[in-house]
Amino acid sequence: MPADSLACDDPDFARIRAWFDNSDRLERIGESIRLALDWVIDGPRTGRYSIDQLQTSEKIYIGNRVEHEILHELDLPKVPPLDTMIDGIAVDLKFSIDRSWMIPPEAIGEVCLILSANDLGSVFNVGLLRVQQKWLGRAEGNRDKKMGITAAGRKAIDWIRRDHPLPRNFLLHLDPGVRTSILTMPDGRPRSGQQRINQVFRLMVGYPISTNAIDTLAVQRDPSKRCRDARIPLRKEGIIVCSAKYDYAKVKKYGYPPLKRDHWMSIRIGDRVTDSPQSGE
Repeated sequence: MPADSLACDDPDFARIRAWFDNSDRLERIGESIRLALDWVIDGPRTGRYSIDQLQTSEKIYIGNRVEHEILHELDLPKVPPLDTMIDGIAVDLKFSIDRSWMIPPEAIGEVCLILSANDLGSVFNVGLLRVQQKWLGRAEGNRDKKMGITAAGRKAIDWIRRDHPLPRNFLLHLDPGVRTSILTMPDGRPRSGQQRINQVFRLMVGYPISTNAIDTLAVQRDPSKRCRDARIPLRKEGIIVCSAKYDYAKVKKYGYPPLKRDHWMSIRIGDRVTDSPQSGE
């Protein structure tokens, strides 16, 4: 993809781009960002579902978590003084939600893999920057002497991919009225964890739901049990609950694409009672 930047040709950029080509690494980076955001939001323990609900100190930690998840997912080594090596090239990973990337002194002259994400838009960006001092602001008041990238520096980023699909934050993208109905009773009282699971499968038929979203709604660390327990009452309403792990054939039978790992989905089958309530457990 042509770069929309002012960066000069850099042989290391070409090698890193080739490393991404003809592979699923971009998709795996997206999955890593999703895991990192969900880990910091910590919905299963806090009930939160949005970055906007985080404290400032928590938002600062997102970048560290993204780095951790990417290195783990892509099996990249941790190689000080920067973050890692990609095809023999020293690379520092820099992630920011709001494009305020902070560069450490040791990364000047080196290659940075620049990452950002928009959870509301369900997209992320990946680019390359050979850091130059002229593209950095001052480090005044910054104990670790990190410097922000200036507007000129942001224009110099050689983007590998812009607005690449990010796995969706299920609860964030729910219609507010639907989300309220899932979380609370009609009289405003909060629903129990099991009531939330029953309601989300009742209202969101045919939508894949991640285990993290199930965790957040269930308010316990055993989402599979909540989902299995939802099968009996919902079956009476003509709704079956399927898991990616056990119900591949059933999901295919009703015309839906395969579920991704660790996802669940409810399917409406009308008044037909053809499936054992114990199936898929």
